[in-house]
Amino acid sequence: MTFIAPQSLPEQIAEIIREKIVRLELRPGENIREAQLAAELNVSRSPIREALRLLEKQRLVEQVPRKGTRVTDLSEQGIADLYDVAGALIVLAAKQCAAKSTADELSAINDAVVRAGRAVAKKDVAGYHTAFFEFALHCMQSAKNPLLEDMIMDLLHGVRRMQFLTLSLRSENLEENLEILERGNAYLQNNDGEMAVNTVIEYVAKEKSVAVKTLNQGLHLMAGRDGATRHLPGNPGAGGIPIYNERPVRPAIASNRRKSI
Repeated sequence: MTFIAPQSLPEQIAEIIREKIVRLELRPGENIREAQLAAELNVSRSPIREALRLLEKQRLVEQVPRKGTRVTDLSEQGIADLYDVAGALIVLAAKQCAAKSTADELSAINDAVVRAGRAVAKKDVAGYHTAFFEFALHCMQSAKNPLLEDMIMDLLHGVRRMQFLTLSLRSENLEENLEILERGNAYLQNNDGEMAVNTVIEYVAKEKSVAVKTLNQGLHLMAGRDGATRHLPGNPGAGGIPIYNERPVRPAIASNRRKSI
């Protein structure tokens, strides 16, 4: 694999691993095999370890003494806390975005919503997920608050991971999610900051509820337990979105305490 500046090598490796975690190609609680990743990416283990330290800051992986590194688990309380904290920061970013966005920035925000709509029309969960977070990043950058942006980015990928799971479960009903996105964008484009912020608050509350319900029902544990690739409800057959790659079951790692999010 060829890596391209300006990102450092560990940052580029972290991005690759992060997307595997977000897209659930690496399971919650799964061991990270440094040697395997180093071989796949044709790099030494040193930048792999640096990349994992970056991901630990984002609470996507955790270091386990004498056991190595594993993907953080998902828990109801951890996810509720994540949405509460990230949601409060996102609402603040929405307020500042509404007050500070330029015409060019609003155009980029709107373009992301258009791409989201096209993805929904195709029932393309991955495409919608990507377009949605492009929208969120454009809004965050339009707030022009580097400190706030840094704080959100440390939590955003945990939200992305949970959103990918829950959106996959709702692949046949993405229109409802899109409706709130389009409504919030319309308020923003029409310079109605108060209603745009209220829509963000509504969206975060609904997504938190869906995420907690998903974990409560154990739907995040549905795939791959017999070594076969499974498809989430609403994604049957070849058109489905497998939430894990095919791999055999491995025993759980014993530990006195496991970090979850």
